[in-house]
Amino acid sequence: MDFNLDEEIREGYVVSTKMKKVWKTQLDMLVLFDKFCKENGLRYFLDYGTLLGAVRHKGFIPWDDDVDVTMLRPDYQKFLELAPDWFVHPYFLQNYHTDHHDNRMIAFSRIRNDNTTMIDGDIIADVNCHQGIFIDIFPLDIASDVSSGKAVPNIISALLELWTATFNPKDLLLEMIEGKESKFGMDAIIDVLGMPYEERLTLLENLLASCYENLDEINVFSEIFRTPPCKKEWYADVVKLSFENYEFDAPIGYHEILTAHYGDYNERKMYASDHTLEILDPDRPYTEYIG
Repeated sequence: MDFNLDEEIREGYVVSTKMKKVWKTQLDMLVLFDKFCKENGLRYFLDYGTLLGAVRHKGFIPWDDDVDVTMLRPDYQKFLELAPDWFVHPYFLQNYHTDHHDNRMIAFSRIRNDNTTMIDGDIIADVNCHQGIFIDIFPLDIASDVSSGKAVPNIISALLELWTATFNPKDLLLEMIEGKESKFGMDAIIDVLGMPYEERLTLLENLLASCYENLDEINVFSEIFRTPPCKKEWYADVVKLSFENYEFDAPIGYHEILTAHYGDYNERKMYASDHTLEILDPDRPYTEYIG
């Protein structure tokens, strides 16, 4: 489908030809991801700013620079298994299992276009670390409202402990030295802390998958202290929403989700990107910058 690459003004904001090319690259990956999910019987959802853009703008928020989708944990686990062989050059499925060179890829995935450059944050001077334009794919896991003062379910406390053991093992060791008791027992958690990082990550992912049915609320687990959980029923089915003249899957409870995330989501608020982009180039591969 044709996509206009000319500079234009959207809602008073100038969208450059360069950003239009970035959007087109991301759209191509989203179309490919949609095809992959349909072929493999997996469900995904436009989410966060991309969902907001679909509902409010029928496309990209004019000042946005990325694409966010979510998957329920059971589908995400299948995605991790099937996608590495499905996406072929110039596309690459990036997470810690497929790219050990970027330690920021801890608990989610990206599809990247290796013929482009989108270096987010610090430049990693390693051509084996994929740094092309990307879309983000986040798993949705069981969660609870940990900021409300209510008692945290035992399963969430245990998952938080394993999360800390996986990503911040020194913090957990300090807590144990200070007398904290492990939800898993001292011997078991010491064994976990002794595992290589990728094994700890796999253990965490498998436990998140195995207990997905235990609670009725979900969240991106890394956001559990920053954003309120959503009800599973809001993601119980999909609706088609228009996005830059394509149609993609969105959660049936998109109104409730956007309200939980943004409050009055029809209020236009210009914001800075979540990404600190050092180099953005839709026409040249990242290897030309760091090779």
